[in-house]
Amino acid sequence: MSSNVTIYTKPNDPWSKKATALLASKNITYSENIITDDSSRTSRLASHQSVVTKEQADTAAPGWKAKPVTIIDGETVVGLKALRAKLG
Repeated sequence: MSSNVTIYTKPNDPWSKKATALLASKNITYSENIITDDSSRTSRLASHQSVVTKEQADTAAPGWKAKPVTIIDGETVVGLKALRAKLG
């Protein structure tokens, strides 16, 4: 599959967890960006993954409010159902 995959997720979101599990099950390497506006949570999460603010997500991943948003080779895929359909 694609070598350039980025996923925007929310902390403790079940759909985000299912989406990252789906990518892993397909052996797709991806980078994960966690969307948060809680500065204390941001510092804790930053040691594990990339953390972005809601404003950064608006620019990088339009439609992120229907998380997760996955960008595959520049194509934005919004939501888990759409990701499943894209990956087959």
